[in-house]
This record gives sequence, C-alpha cells and structure tokens, in this order.
Amino acid sequence: MGMSISPALIITIIAVAIALVLLLVAFGSRLPERMRRIVELLVSVGYPAVVGLLFAGLGLERYQSGETTPAIGFGVGAVLMVLLTVRAIRRQSRA
Repeated sequence: MGMSISPALIITIIAVAIALVLLLVAFGSRLPERMRRIVELLVSVGYPAVVGLLFAGLGLERYQSGETTPAIGFGVGAVLMVLLTVRAIRRQSRA
C-alpha cells in the first residue's frame, strides 16, 4: 500500500482554516482587498476541497484494508465536502 494519510494532517488543515477565519474576523476590514479575497477564497473553496480529497483518500485506505463502515463514513464526508466546494465556487462566481 502507498503513503498513509495522517489524521494530524487533517487537524493541521483545520487549525490553519480556523486561524484564517480568525484573521478575517479580527482584521478583515484592515486587510488589503486583494489579500482579503485570497483568504476568503482559501477558507471557502480551498478548505473543503482539500479536506474532501483527504476524506476520499482515507475512505479508500479503509476500503482497501477491509474496513467498510469507516470507508463509507469517510466517503460520505468526502461527498459533503465536495458539495460545499461546489457551492462555494458558485457563490464566488456570482460575486
């Protein structure tokens, strides 16, 4: 089997996303417009896209090791994150 996805990686990504949201809340009005839009894009589109890919990878790993229940759970999580990503992309294109 290939490289295993570490839960610590997902926790790190979540922590970075929380830090970016706090940055927007605390300093959003003071950030340059371009930087604010980039941070908003990272949080709204980038975060669910990356987490969705990681969930898909974790689901595949679990499926290959014969753990069907966790594989289904990670698969559902991946689908939800993809849906959130699509919704965010649509909102960004309308804005």
